[in-house]
Amino acid sequence: MSVLSNALTDQFEDTELDILHREEAMARYWRAVAARDYSIANVTAGQAAGLVNAVLPAADVITGMAQQAARTLTAMRAV
Repeated sequence: MSVLSNALTDQFEDTELDILHREEAMARYWRAVAARDYSIANVTAGQAAGLVNAVLPAADVITGMAQQAARTLTAMRAV
């Protein structure tokens, strides 16, 4: 799983935490998840995240997907 970096991932990357600090960090993480504090809680990002290059209304995204599907189906008929 890939996640976007934030304060917590930076802390883990910059230092080797002993078990006590690791437990404290995990408690902090779970509190952040509950509070939806994404400066600490992770934001999952898969391979498709790299395909996002604009913030568009949902209707525009769906229209674009439908148009792309129609073009693909048309091209497949020609094969």
